Amino acid sequence: MVTSCQECGALIDSTRHTLQECAAWRPQSYALMTVIGGDLSLSSDIRGMLDGERSLWAAASFCEEVMAIILP
Repeated sequence: MVTSCQECGALIDSTRHTLQECAAWRPQSYALMTVIGGDLSLSSDIRGMLDGERSLWAAASFCEEVMAIILP
């Protein structure tokens, strides 16, 4: 089990870290935030995804971009 972030070296790698803190994912996080709005807390993301198709696609795009980099 990996507990540290393989991208930036942070001691704890979590969903929160990936969405809100990791500098490696800042462009993807910003793109997601501009569509969903507000913060990138998990509850806000889920609420945003349920709000409409555009938000759902933005969240899916974030996940796809991150996974494409992590698992090339």
